[in-house]
Amino acid sequence: MVERMSREELKQLALDMLSGAVFTNMHVSAPEQLGLVFMLLGFLNDEQAKELADIGLIYEYMSKAGPRSVNGMPIFMSARFVHKDDMPELTTIIKKLQLAIKEVG
Repeated sequence: MVERMSREELKQLALDMLSGAVFTNMHVSAPEQLGLVFMLLGFLNDEQAKELADIGLIYEYMSKAGPRSVNGMPIFMSARFVHKDDMPELTTIIKKLQLAIKEVG
């Protein structure tokens, strides 16, 4: 089960994403490579895989990346998830932060 995030947690994640501290499934162009980047996905059984329906985003902090890479992408032995219902708010926060950065820049 994917836990919902508070607004503050979403805001921090958005800041971390914009700073480049976070790698997400959106960085992976081929879906079949998700299990190579986020290794734990390759070990899910069928019942666990069904729970992925609530996931809006798969991510991990770059500081958790292993020493090797695959096709130029980091490899993670762990992953974090954003609930699909939290994605609209996360997207809104990211857009607001991008506008603020643009205005300051």
